[in-house]
Amino acid sequence: MLRRPTIKIALLPAIATLLLTAFVVTIHCPEVAQAEPASGSHVSDKSPSPKATSSWVVETQEEWQAAAKEAADFELIDGTAKPTKAGAVFESQIQPFSKKQQFEAVTFKQTPHWGPGKWSDAGNLAPINGGDAAVFLSPADGDYWYFNAVKNGGEYHAWHSTDLKDWQAFGNVTGKDWVTTAEFLDGKFYIYYDRPNDEDPHLIVFDSADDLAEGKYTDHGMVFSDPSPGSDMGVFRDLDGSFHMIYEDWSAINARRHSWDSQYAGHTSSSDGIHGFTPHKHTPPIDLRGKPTGDKGTYVHPPTGKREFDVHDGKQDAWGDYELLRVGDTYYLFADDDPHDGKIGFGYWYSDDLYGKFTYGGQIRGGQHPDPTVGFAEGEFVAFLQGTDVRSRGPWADGVEAQAGVDVDGDGTIDEWTEWRTVKEEYSSIEGFAKCYKTTPAALDLSELPAGYAVQFKFKTSDPEAVLDRVEVTSAAVDSAAPQEAEETEPTSTSAKYTADWKSMDGYPVPQWFDDAKFGIFIHWGPYSVMGYKKGGRGYAEHTPSDIYNDQKHHYPWMEERFGGHPPEFGYKDVVPMFKAEKWNPDQWADLFDKAGARYIVLTAEHHDGYAMWDSDLTDWCATKIGPKRDLVGDLGKAVRAHGMKYAPSYHRERHPSFFAENGKLRYSKVYSEPLPDIAQEIELHPEAEALYGPFSYDDAFLEDYVARWQEIQQKYQPDFMWLDDIPVFYRARPHEQLDKYRQACAGMIANFLNDAAERNQPVYLNNKGGHPNWPVELGCREKDNMQIKQVGPKWENPATLGTSYGYLQAEEERDAYKSPTALIHLLCDVVSKNGNLLLNIGPKADGTIPEGMQRRLLAMGEWLEVNGEAIYGTRPWEQYQEKLDKASGPNKPSGRHAIDANSIRFTRSADGSHVYCILLSWPDKQVSIQSLAGRGIAQVQLLGSSADLEWSRAQEGIAVELPEAKPCEHAHVLKVTLEAH
Repeated sequence: MLRRPTIKIALLPAIATLLLTAFVVTIHCPEVAQAEPASGSHVSDKSPSPKATSSWVVETQEEWQAAAKEAADFELIDGTAKPTKAGAVFESQIQPFSKKQQFEAVTFKQTPHWGPGKWSDAGNLAPINGGDAAVFLSPADGDYWYFNAVKNGGEYHAWHSTDLKDWQAFGNVTGKDWVTTAEFLDGKFYIYYDRPNDEDPHLIVFDSADDLAEGKYTDHGMVFSDPSPGSDMGVFRDLDGSFHMIYEDWSAINARRHSWDSQYAGHTSSSDGIHGFTPHKHTPPIDLRGKPTGDKGTYVHPPTGKREFDVHDGKQDAWGDYELLRVGDTYYLFADDDPHDGKIGFGYWYSDDLYGKFTYGGQIRGGQHPDPTVGFAEGEFVAFLQGTDVRSRGPWADGVEAQAGVDVDGDGTIDEWTEWRTVKEEYSSIEGFAKCYKTTPAALDLSELPAGYAVQFKFKTSDPEAVLDRVEVTSAAVDSAAPQEAEETEPTSTSAKYTADWKSMDGYPVPQWFDDAKFGIFIHWGPYSVMGYKKGGRGYAEHTPSDIYNDQKHHYPWMEERFGGHPPEFGYKDVVPMFKAEKWNPDQWADLFDKAGARYIVLTAEHHDGYAMWDSDLTDWCATKIGPKRDLVGDLGKAVRAHGMKYAPSYHRERHPSFFAENGKLRYSKVYSEPLPDIAQEIELHPEAEALYGPFSYDDAFLEDYVARWQEIQQKYQPDFMWLDDIPVFYRARPHEQLDKYRQACAGMIANFLNDAAERNQPVYLNNKGGHPNWPVELGCREKDNMQIKQVGPKWENPATLGTSYGYLQAEEERDAYKSPTALIHLLCDVVSKNGNLLLNIGPKADGTIPEGMQRRLLAMGEWLEVNGEAIYGTRPWEQYQEKLDKASGPNKPSGRHAIDANSIRFTRSADGSHVYCILLSWPDKQVSIQSLAGRGIAQVQLLGSSADLEWSRAQEGIAVELPEAKPCEHAHVLKVTLEAH
């Protein structure tokens, strides 16, 4: 889930351009991403021009073992090559390629190591001596800002320098409030501090350096309120623009005496640094808590009063005073270190996943209370501490040299070698980002070597701490057949180049994030939400814009009553500007989805009505020009990604030519059509409406626009998932050459999406919509509305409605006519047990609020997942998906079209197969017998959410488990069965 810089693609002006994509051979395992070629590499004049890019990646444990020809001086462990002595040499096997290659570079990545040997004393770099609340920002080379307390903490001052030597004083900027952390955005200074001291974070924003000098700021007050104080935090703005706060969470400390630091770090985020900071529920960055002691502690939290919490075993002090940086794709968390001999030190943690757990890197310095602030200035990293400041060239362990050679004639031996050369990472600032820094990879340039059929590399190191994580050889195929048969290799999701033919995309793999996610939220929202209506009060309200014109007898009187007019004088075009989203807060939506336990979000970017929910340059009928006057797709994407969720704007324009057109007896069955009569009159009266209602045929102009709009979404928002709706004209219309063009345009569009994502190292996926798949079944995730299957299948998805409509339907809200929390949780368990994902749809109102009944159900799902998520997230289907329960209390008969029989068990398993999760859809009376576990070696049985020790016994027909009287939760209950290791 790494946040990567935006990489723009060219908007293709014609469909034919999409067809010119190249084929690529890639040698590495699935889920490994292709890196960018080393800077400065070029194609040698000794060979023909390259045709496609290839790579050989060594990253997993298996790949290291397979790649090693001679590695006696290295320990190959946990997917790394760890030297056992200074001067250790690693020699790879000779790697053949199926086509002749022009080899470009070998790049190396190390395990982060930024320990004491990488830092040296720098004396006093700051403009003052002393002070214990330092903050440093470096938004550009030669642009350095320093803040600290003076006059025994009575004032808080700012300084600026262009060289870390001469400092310009700005005087007192915040009064007596000590700044804990700061960030920089578009010339503005975001200053965060604790008020009261060591309590919840507050924020003031200076719009410019001049305002800083004049003391002019906007006070945003408390921006994060946590029942456990979020004190001494570090705030950081990532490359995607999201703000992240790591803070001391005191809910776990030993409260029998005061502690300034905590054993536990919390994480919260915001899309703009001001709104939406709420605690995340994912793995905490730091968790050093021991077991609960059984005691209770209290503290006073000013916004909410006295709070009580569980006291945990463990050390009193741990970590605090955080500083978070990003260097390349690694996040570093610097902080006060756990005290040694009663003295607080300076240490760090690191992670490649901002939403995962950080690994302790070690103590950099001991014997002082550092209260660190860290940044990059004058070509090196600097840390301002309360004692002596320190500097570092960076985390790369020096002393690594590399060499590579090429088999020129294909006889299996290396003919030409490079010299041994030093390889090392280089670091530089990223303009406009104060805490993100660019990494130029450690690379060996191979462009001087001739083209060849195989490659071999060697590396050695004088530093035993230079642990290598990853090696990649990049190359480009040239026009030459292989002189010998090479091993057949399989393209992967993030490295293969795909062409506009379905065979090149067959078997495109499911990315791990999608397979692990299990639960997403679908959002149907647009101008049709203004109507919120469906004839009969049931069904798809998002189709009403078309229903108006096709069933005038019913809808025209309703339009007259609702809006005071009807077509052709007042039509759907006049409803569109009423879509204002005036109460919409994307951060509140993202917070709700996070609390619901969703892992990915799909928003309708354009539905069949032709209205674009994004900032489009291709149509005036879009959200930034008519209606809300803001980029709905972009703003929601920032908010949900700030919460660690994946994001996918969905695209439904494929039905638009038929939506407002004459269809005859069978809708979506005509390739060429004409507008409905009242639509034609509306266009005659208001010619600008044609751009909304039309076109009315699947002609070349539509196909080109269809591709262009998706590519605009792709370019601006980098979707994690390509959602294209059902294309019924493919199977309802008679065969037509124009439909062949349409299919080919889709193939090119998908190939372009996959290739573009590969260039960003972004694992993506796509759906294959409909009862009649849009394209060959080997490609994409099969799904359709409220889909259910009766067996474990290939990866699939159920985009389920909460009620009967996808779009907002007022009648459903008024009746609270949504599926119950129990029905939804049972549906989730059923879908996941059969290898599916549940994409649960909501239909917000036109003003941007989500009906309270929908919110209650989402929060209920989140509460259940908080207890039982282990049985859902990251699991895989077991040998069978269900078993009937003998005895169960409560209602257990299914009712309704999509109901699940509650008198049953659903099964999942952990990814490694060590645990089976038995999900009881009803609570049995005292005991449950599980026949499917007969003959299994079982080590333990636990009830998730319960601390009770369960009694269980083996029987010929399975196992029998005695259940406690108290249920740990509602709706469904999970027995975690640990299997004996073989």
